[in-house]
Amino acid sequence: MKKFALVIVFLALAAFGGYYFYMYNSLLEEYHIMNFYDKTLVNGNVYDDDAFVFKDDRLYLLYDILKSEIDNSVYLSGSRSRIFIPKENMNIRMENSQLTNFVLNNLKTINIPLLNMDSKKFVDIEVLSKIYGFSYEYFEKYNVLFVEGRELNEINLKNNSKAYNYDGLNYFYIGKFRGDEKGYLLKSDEDYSYIISLDGKVGHIKNGVFSILGRKNFENDNPINSVRMNNSFDENFVLTWHQIPSYSKTTDLSLEEKKPIDVICPTIFSLNVEGIVINEGSIKYVQDAHEKGYKVWGLFSNSFNADWTSKLFKSEEYMNRTIAQILFYSALYNLDGINFDFENMYLRNMDDYVNYIQNACSYLKFQNIRTSLDVTVPWGSDMWSKVYDRKNLSKYVDYMCLMAYDEYWAYSKTPGPVASLPWVEKAIVKSLELIPREKLILGIPFYMRKWEVRNNRAVDSGAIGFNSFEKIKELNGNIVYDESSGQNFIEYSEDGKVYKIWIEDELSIEKRFNLAGKYKLNGVGIWSRIFANDKTWEIVKDNREW
Repeated sequence: MKKFALVIVFLALAAFGGYYFYMYNSLLEEYHIMNFYDKTLVNGNVYDDDAFVFKDDRLYLLYDILKSEIDNSVYLSGSRSRIFIPKENMNIRMENSQLTNFVLNNLKTINIPLLNMDSKKFVDIEVLSKIYGFSYEYFEKYNVLFVEGRELNEINLKNNSKAYNYDGLNYFYIGKFRGDEKGYLLKSDEDYSYIISLDGKVGHIKNGVFSILGRKNFENDNPINSVRMNNSFDENFVLTWHQIPSYSKTTDLSLEEKKPIDVICPTIFSLNVEGIVINEGSIKYVQDAHEKGYKVWGLFSNSFNADWTSKLFKSEEYMNRTIAQILFYSALYNLDGINFDFENMYLRNMDDYVNYIQNACSYLKFQNIRTSLDVTVPWGSDMWSKVYDRKNLSKYVDYMCLMAYDEYWAYSKTPGPVASLPWVEKAIVKSLELIPREKLILGIPFYMRKWEVRNNRAVDSGAIGFNSFEKIKELNGNIVYDESSGQNFIEYSEDGKVYKIWIEDELSIEKRFNLAGKYKLNGVGIWSRIFANDKTWEIVKDNREW
């Protein structure tokens, strides 16, 4: 009986010990695994997990780490909304040697917009990878970001190699690398080496428990982009401009239904002083657009600043600097085209603008991207219309976009339509006297002006889109047809004030597309997508075969 009792006690102790051993090892294993987690490795140096963030499925690296580990010459802009990167530490690799030499000889800095999150500043790591030529990989299982630009030894680990962490004073055991894993040797001291396995586990191991298989170079010296192979359009293409006030306001195109457009033209580049081009570009935006089948033309504006533009044209250094930046950004963001939107220039700079466009296009053609240029109607003021030498400008670009709107603009003293149909037709006819038919693109407005009038004089106005007008129409249904403009029209009172609107709707849009067909134009351009709604895009879809 005593023997039986002893057996029972022994079995109970064994069971308890086994359970304890199992639970202890389970907890220990969980602890060990946890020690493989939440690390950012940049050229072998370790940072906490807040060294990077995800935003809209994009990976961003902390600016402070960029500056400390990759390039200490970068600096913040005055507004702290972007970084400037001097060319000296960049790996400039353009589509061909001629472009590379031009950019190297004329670039001074580039600038990249920042993502601000939790009072910290981050930079898109794919953009940085292209600029500096390093490699990176994110291991979701362990929440480990591996950033590397050096040549490393590839290693083979022995079975059950022990892994350690180092607290600055001592190495302490955290787990094992299981079963003949392979990895990379990041750095070594006399007794230990710091490694990362191919699946993203990191830790120290004792020297001698691995063998070296060979070397791998993590520096990427391939060109930033390749020459676009096929960038042509069928007839009757539709372009829409997209106003983007800043990088933080960039739309997530991946969430939208596909629109009946062929080209989207975001306003991402603008002239600043001393030939600096302010950049609001986004790789994700371009990738989303391409997935929807759109071409992307980056708009480059002179910021409508006549003095900056005149100073640009006086300096060959500044002109070449802007062209070098546009070439670099076109490669960096994989753009399909550049749209020059230089407005409000001195008449004395007419020939300067032609020479500038000729020079810019002579280099852009090596990227095989489309070039276009925006012009107003061929009559009007010196600085907004007469400054364009349309005949000579059209020799160098693929397309000329006729901004056939703002017949009555924001500060007009007399209220009137944004673009009456007779006025638009006159603009087409006059433009075709100067611009080849196959290059002329008809710009059409997707906005209208809400005029406040007093004694038939305009006292205020504001641009409104289709959604805003739908609300007005619900409350004020007295719409009539205006013969002189060829548009529908509404006049109504609200809070003791009188308002007039010449309406952009299915009627006016259809008539504009019909004009493009009548004069056999290759495309139309819509200003701008922010004024449109789903109903508007249905109208475009129904009329795009002109």
